[in-house]
Amino acid sequence: MFQSQDNENSVHGPVTVDVTADNFMLEVIDKSNSVPVLVDFWAPWCEPCKSLTPTLEEVSAEYGDNLHFVKINIDENQALAGQFGIRSVPTVYLVKNGDVVDGFMGALPKDAIKQFLSKHVTADNDEDPDQIDELLNHGKQSQAIDMLKSEDSDESNLRLAEIYLQQHDIQSARDFLSKVQDATDKPKYKQIVAKLDFVEIVENAAPEAELHDRITQDPQDWDAQFQLAVINLVQGHIETALESLLEIVRQNRSYNNDAGRETLVKAFDMLGPNDDLVPKYRRILARTLN
Repeated sequence: MFQSQDNENSVHGPVTVDVTADNFMLEVIDKSNSVPVLVDFWAPWCEPCKSLTPTLEEVSAEYGDNLHFVKINIDENQALAGQFGIRSVPTVYLVKNGDVVDGFMGALPKDAIKQFLSKHVTADNDEDPDQIDELLNHGKQSQAIDMLKSEDSDESNLRLAEIYLQQHDIQSARDFLSKVQDATDKPKYKQIVAKLDFVEIVENAAPEAELHDRITQDPQDWDAQFQLAVINLVQGHIETALESLLEIVRQNRSYNNDAGRETLVKAFDMLGPNDDLVPKYRRILARTLN
């Protein structure tokens, strides 16, 4: 959709990068895989923007290489503004690993901006987030969990929910998800909720071999078709699962109060907005419903 290109301004520190459709992938999506990206949506006619942007530049400079700051002029980049659902300016989003993880609207003072960033961005004197990965990779889950619990931020609580989900501790995962503020605005939150819901369905599903036998005997055994589709989602057989759920929508829209369509939508949340299968199957679902 967007073409990446080199930009000599894409260094950290006091330099601000002006983002357009041409460098959006490079400066926002690609960059966010290695460092949090602070995105300032502004307009030349916006008076609060004139005070907020310099403050954001000042705060971002203090974070150095731990934060990448970009600006998007909504008048000149209406498509990008629409993609992010911008309704007023200034609006500021924080992007990590290709997802919007937090944001605020209006001109906040410097201290409030720093407090906002402290939940997500590693300052020079904080623990390196790679340290958590290193502990997990070496089987030191308890130390990683203790470190994340001490932070008590939205980002750490989401990470804890992911860890407990991997350990199949569903209740603990949900407990930490409940601590996340403004959860509905966080794609990562929706992703983890969807995974948790699917894992719970699988734990209560019939054995996989039994489901295959039931479908062989009766291809319209929608309960078996549905359970097997969710099992495939959890096991990573994504496209097979999506096709099965689409078939339920096509053949029996009323099954379990439209469970086929609702589960497809939840699967899109689980995959995240950057997965290539999501736009493909959203289009197929839209055609199927019409």
